[in-house]
Amino acid sequence: MPSNTLANLLVSDQADSTAITDDGITFGQFKADIGSAMASLSTQAKTRVLLFEPDTYSFMVWLFAAWQSKHSVLLPSEMETFNKVNFPDYILIGSFKEADMSAWGEPKSAAHFEVLDLDAEVLQVHTSGSTGEPTRITKKLWQLENEIKAAEFTFGPSISVGRLFTGSASHQHFFGLPFRVLWPLSRGSRIARALIAYPHEWNTSIPQVFITSPSFLKRVAQTPDIKKQPNPDFISCFAAGGVLSTEISNEICALTANFPYEIYGSSETGHISYRQLPENIWKMQQGVEFKKPIAETLEIKSQFLPDGGWFKTADTATEGNGSFEIHGRTDTILKIEDKRISTSQISKAILSSCLVTECHILDLGNGSRDELSAIVVLNNAGLNLIKKQGKLAAITAIKQVMASQVDPVCIPRKWRFASSLPRNSFGKITKAQCQGLFSTPMKSPAIIAATTTSDISTFSLDISDNLECLKGHFEKFPLVPGVAQLQWAIDIGLNHLGIAKGRFSSMEQVKFRDFLKPNQIIDLEITRNSENNSLKFKYLKGDSIFSTGTIKFHKD
Repeated sequence: MPSNTLANLLVSDQADSTAITDDGITFGQFKADIGSAMASLSTQAKTRVLLFEPDTYSFMVWLFAAWQSKHSVLLPSEMETFNKVNFPDYILIGSFKEADMSAWGEPKSAAHFEVLDLDAEVLQVHTSGSTGEPTRITKKLWQLENEIKAAEFTFGPSISVGRLFTGSASHQHFFGLPFRVLWPLSRGSRIARALIAYPHEWNTSIPQVFITSPSFLKRVAQTPDIKKQPNPDFISCFAAGGVLSTEISNEICALTANFPYEIYGSSETGHISYRQLPENIWKMQQGVEFKKPIAETLEIKSQFLPDGGWFKTADTATEGNGSFEIHGRTDTILKIEDKRISTSQISKAILSSCLVTECHILDLGNGSRDELSAIVVLNNAGLNLIKKQGKLAAITAIKQVMASQVDPVCIPRKWRFASSLPRNSFGKITKAQCQGLFSTPMKSPAIIAATTTSDISTFSLDISDNLECLKGHFEKFPLVPGVAQLQWAIDIGLNHLGIAKGRFSSMEQVKFRDFLKPNQIIDLEITRNSENNSLKFKYLKGDSIFSTGTIKFHKD
């Protein structure tokens, strides 16, 4: 069991000298900073907190300061739509543009800590919003306590108390929060302050517990320049938020000397079950049971839920071998032109084309056939086809395969190609992000493929004719302006490679050799140089080069 509970953490006998972060911050300093944050909160008349703080340590300070001040905390998954206009009754804390507080001041006096009320509504989180608007969920403190106690009961015996917890799963989401913050904090383990945003940032040589998503592990497996030496001291890797394939599990085992744990659950339910390797059966977490027989949809009882009744999940399942198998979400049924169609069936037909590795289907309208849309990730055969013959040829080939498997109304009318399905920082595909790919005009080209070898990365870009930069360039001779090419190179370097994080410094040897016209697939080759914080770019198609140059950044 954890050495402390969340309720009594700040009045426990844990030694003030105990390190709780990877950079050596002690438990004593943690309590002192919470006292300072409480003093800052006392100057505010409002009693509800909206907290978005990327730094994990600062997040923990504000969270416990709010709880000690008897403030409820709302955790936004993404901060863009959360502001003073929409949330006038909240204290905005963290990285908001109009934040009320971004740092705590000095305490007026020594802080007085109390044992927290287990029945207090301390937290509000959101569902992923994969098929609609995110739903807000309220959590009481006893629910959080039960979740971390169960995690410790099941997984804790193999993890030493002082072990470092790291990960790519954000604490703003209700998987990263209990697994990467609350659980290690309660047991006296150390916590990494920063998220691992990119695979090449992950140092697997450090003994650690890694909290992540299947989509991140897939990116790790596809990144050739990451360390590949097995680390028997790695301990554990936990992944939630999607399907973890056997292939990826094997790749991660080769890297960490352990098969990752796949965690099944949701923001509503907490973690329900776990397994190592997709072919293994799901094991129920302590305090969780599922309803037998399964009537199509999985129903559970759990000590993490607000009441003792059965909760119907959004997943279809069947029973077998004393466990269950998940087959898909119940909300994958769309009604198009008065016909009920399964997005899973459409996806299966698209995948059978042997040109696609992943796809996602969505309805952009209200049941209109013209708004049925598909986002697809091509395999090597699909990439070769689209590069040689164009998008229309690839779409036509996929439709021809689908024609013999699904009703004509099930064939999408709108298509987008991407290097990966659009996922948020929690590894979830959201409806809002998918809709963004179909908005017109587009600010930047879609990336349909990405490969990395050593320090050189190549991105295949869809230069469509609805790019915003084409306005005025030119009516009878459309072409991509040079300034757009420069901005795309900078943005892709920042967002996909995690390089050039400083302020722009200068450009060197920039040459525009040929006109870059829309309606074609071209490659952007980026060579990163971490020593001088620069990137070299080259836009090309086959042997034809459109532009080249070097972009330098300050190192601050």
